[in-house]
Amino acid sequence: MVAFLDGLFFSEILADNAGGNAFDTDGDGGSNKADEYVEIQNANGTPLDLSNYSLWSAQRGELFDWGDIPPEDPTPIIGGSGTATVIGQHDDDPPPAGFYDAGLPDNNSNQGLLEDGEGTRFDTLYLVNEVTGEYIALEYGPNHPGNLALPTGFPGSTLVGSESTTSDAPNATAILRDANGDLVEGTPNPNTPGPVCFVAGTLILTKTGERPIETLSTGDLIVTRENGLQPLRWLGRSPQSRAALEATPDLCPVRIHKNALGPGVPARDLDVSPQHRIFVQSRIAARMFGPEGVLVPAIKLLPLPGVSRLGMAPLTYFHMLFDQHEIVFAEGCASESLLLGEMARQSLGEEAMAEIQALFPDLPATRPARELPKGHRLRRLVERHARNPRRSMIDAA
Repeated sequence: MVAFLDGLFFSEILADNAGGNAFDTDGDGGSNKADEYVEIQNANGTPLDLSNYSLWSAQRGELFDWGDIPPEDPTPIIGGSGTATVIGQHDDDPPPAGFYDAGLPDNNSNQGLLEDGEGTRFDTLYLVNEVTGEYIALEYGPNHPGNLALPTGFPGSTLVGSESTTSDAPNATAILRDANGDLVEGTPNPNTPGPVCFVAGTLILTKTGERPIETLSTGDLIVTRENGLQPLRWLGRSPQSRAALEATPDLCPVRIHKNALGPGVPARDLDVSPQHRIFVQSRIAARMFGPEGVLVPAIKLLPLPGVSRLGMAPLTYFHMLFDQHEIVFAEGCASESLLLGEMARQSLGEEAMAEIQALFPDLPATRPARELPKGHRLRRLVERHARNPRRSMIDAA
């Protein structure tokens, strides 16, 4: 179970970043241990001031205190479903929105921000509300003995949730959340939050033809790739103001331009949230994963021609929920419906979840409609398509 503190949770960490495969978190062209990071995410649905919170390590002590940010600097606000990422060192001054510089030297001669997770270099991370004293804990490392002593000066008094993973955080591999909220190993992806959703105006294929998503209602029959016509069980909406997007720029949508994935796919520009997964069934994907196809987050498609990130214009995201995870057709492009894993449930907020629970005595199954590739295999899939831009991403039979 995900451990929450005031709606905040540990969403991703990069704890071992040395060697030839190291990840360049801050994009300065150098990849070293100062690029290690801890990312937390907000599941409240409303922005939260982080000034009362601090990040600690059992082995290293205090890593970062948002309350120490000078008053003349912007207040550390985390968006309603946004992230805050503490990085060992960031070259930009100030860092981009959502990043916080822990002040380490920008080189490989220091220990880095975090313990590596190997051997006796296991650790426990803590996020603490210094006003209430409540805190959550995340243990990692295969040899972690459990119940490490709290660090000297630790301001927490009441543990409200804890998690653990036996991952040793292998070099340049992040510990992050999968669709169900479980901790897994994968490709580093800092500062990228949010449930999957379509932007208002997106045309969805229904029994009566294509309709703007905002005109749909519960019970409307939607064309699905696998299961024919399926009734829409719930349609949620999430307005995003310019201020909200400025506070959490990683919520800005990804645009898949007309014909970017193949002839007529999509038929028109398709705008989705960054983590919205697009169905890929190419010859390359078939050789790597099998002929059934896979679902790939839109943000992972950015290296491809015809895929871009949009700006901070106000918009409304919509979430489509069915009895099970479905592949639907949006602007002629096969893409997923909402997969109601634990992370999505928290991101949607209490009001939306109350609506869903009223409709479903038993919540829909969280089994994905297709494989969700991660890590180096996902990166390899996109890299191969980027090198072969004429290869359609939907050309397998």
